[in-house]
Formats: sequence, structure tokens, C-alpha cells
Amino acid sequence: MTLFPYQQAGVEFLAARDRALLADGMGLGKTPQAIAAANKVGARDILVVCPAIARPMWRREFERWGNGQVPVVVSYDELVRGWSTKSMIEKRQFDLMILDEAHYLKSRTAKRTKCIYGVYTRGDGLIKNASRVWLLTGTPAPNDVSEVWTHLRALWPDLLPGDGKWLTFVQRYCRYDAGMYGIKILGNKRDALPDLREKLNRVMLRRKAEDVLKDLPPIVWHEQTVEAAQIDP
Repeated sequence: MTLFPYQQAGVEFLAARDRALLADGMGLGKTPQAIAAANKVGARDILVVCPAIARPMWRREFERWGNGQVPVVVSYDELVRGWSTKSMIEKRQFDLMILDEAHYLKSRTAKRTKCIYGVYTRGDGLIKNASRVWLLTGTPAPNDVSEVWTHLRALWPDLLPGDGKWLTFVQRYCRYDAGMYGIKILGNKRDALPDLREKLNRVMLRRKAEDVLKDLPPIVWHEQTVEAAQIDP
């Protein structure tokens, strides 16, 4: 596998951590970075959890770039709806769990979040069955920074302020309205973001296209397999 310099840096970042978040922007190659890092740490038993549409891509990329690994690749919906799939995974121990499009786990009340991170987001869900857990997403907080709380609570609770609860996190980093129907997030507290950014930088690597242009050739051509289900009739 030939990687660009910034991708090799991503491989080193992941390989150096049992828990890590790779948040590169779209199109910067999070998948090959994760596979190369899995090769580097010698991971053999690998679980990939991803959106259903991405399952063929992950199997194909491991066939192409992996070191002979045959990962278990399941979708978030399979874990929630398929009791047999969840039961099978609970009985196994994995060297590595890759959570692709990890923003799918941003809601602390969602069934998939409870399944993977635990009912109270304490890290006692399926992630306890993996020695390493790497998160991949180009949008770590699609709406506001409260959406990174689930990841921090489950994987890096020491980075949370105070008692580690969601409301404490919101009070520290978000603008909000406490109405009769609960908390409504209005946005982020700009003056608090440097503190949160410093904490996230310990566990998260994020680059945008403009950050890595010096590593990229003007145009890159490659073949892309399109699954039949993705084609509109």
C-alpha cells in the first residue's frame, strides 16, 4: 500500500493508541489509513462496524490491502436488530474494533450507541470486547460539540469535566436553553472551545483537504466499484 505522507502520519497516530479518533475530511482516505495501521500493530481478529452501504467496500479494501485478515464486518442496524449478530460478537474478543462513520453514535439515547458504548455510555458495551477501538468520521460533531460527549464518556472519561455527566459537559461547552421540555442546545461556547480542542487533540487527528494539499498530486485517478444497490434505475 502506497500512502501519502499525511496518511502515513495518520497510520502512526492510530498505531500508537489503543483508543483513537481519526477525523480527516471526506476523501482523504481514512479507510486505507485504518487498514495500514491494523497491519502495523499486527491486528488479526478485527471487527468493523459501519453503515450497511459500506460493508462491501470494507471487505474489498481488506482483501486488497490487508495482511490476510478476514474481518467481521457488520452494520449498525445489524447490531441493533439482529440479536444473533450481537450475541455472536459478545462471545468473541477482537484485537481491533473499527467504528466507521462514528458520528452514528453521537446520540446517548440511540439503541446503537447503547449497544456499542453501553446502556449508560460507560464503555461496557461491545467495545469492551476489543483491545483497540478506532473511530473514523469526517464529521465528529455534525451539529454541536455536545455530540462528542458519547465518545469521550465511553472511551476517554478522564477528559470530561467535573462528574463526567452530559449536562455538566453541556454547561461547560455549549450554549443552551433549559425549558420545560428539557435541554435545547443552541450552539457552542466559543470561549470554551480552546479547552475542549486541547483535550480532543490528545486522542483525535483531524486534517482537511487544504491542510494536506502539499502531499497531493494535482489529479488522482482510480477505479471505484459501485454496488448495484447504489444505482438508481
